[in-house]
Amino acid sequence: MGESLENRFSTTFQSERKHGFSKEKLMTDPQFERLFEVFDAFQKAFLKFKGDPAGIESLEKRYVEVAYENFTADNLLSWVAHLIEDEEDILDFCIINELTKDKLAELLMKDKFYPDFCQNLVPNKKERRNDVGSAVIVLVNELVSYHYKKEDDFINVHISSAPISGTENLLMGIKRGFERVAKDLKGGKLKKINKVVMISWLLAEPFDDKIKRLFGESTESPSFKLEEMGEDGPDIGMSKFTAVGSNGRAAKEYFENGQLPSVWKLTMDKEDFIKQFQTK
Repeated sequence: MGESLENRFSTTFQSERKHGFSKEKLMTDPQFERLFEVFDAFQKAFLKFKGDPAGIESLEKRYVEVAYENFTADNLLSWVAHLIEDEEDILDFCIINELTKDKLAELLMKDKFYPDFCQNLVPNKKERRNDVGSAVIVLVNELVSYHYKKEDDFINVHISSAPISGTENLLMGIKRGFERVAKDLKGGKLKKINKVVMISWLLAEPFDDKIKRLFGESTESPSFKLEEMGEDGPDIGMSKFTAVGSNGRAAKEYFENGQLPSVWKLTMDKEDFIKQFQTK
């Protein structure tokens, strides 16, 4: 008899852990595609500023800010800066405007830290709780997590850079994550909590239609508030640079014009969140 499907899957998974994804799998990965869009924005900005020393200097400073000075788990560009030894080879191709998806894949795959890079591409689908001092972090699924301090009366809900593609798939994954958060809120695990808070660039005006699809009638509730945040605060700065490091449109605006995306804050009562997302 042939090898069982389970064994074949296990063998493939172990190989990917040791050697990294195949080129075909890498090039169809949604996060790889977003990473290329960010590098493509950088190379197009470099072409735009060609012959302008001041412009090139500003562009280089912006790259350092995104890739090195504002590392987050969702900042794809900072993954490369911190995990890939041959990052300069990628930038060299950007400088001559010859970086393609195929070339980026080849450059990543020849790096000795490529398997470590691939591990970051594997979405976490299992719920996991981490206690860090007085803080609690709960990873709900591959898209949604929340955290709080044990003395807080609110939770911060976070949406990660999407490891899956397609708007419908993303919204469905987020909705499933929110349903799990609602279950935790309703089940008595979070008795002190009375509010749900989100701070993200994904709450800005370009995403209004998706916000309304997710939150439905709860957007009409008096407790539902959306407000643009100012410039201060580490969470705000990190959210802005995460957007640039993982979204081609945000990267283009920042690399070419120095414009960071806006960050918004959503607040709603615990009971309204439960009402919207509890499963029947």
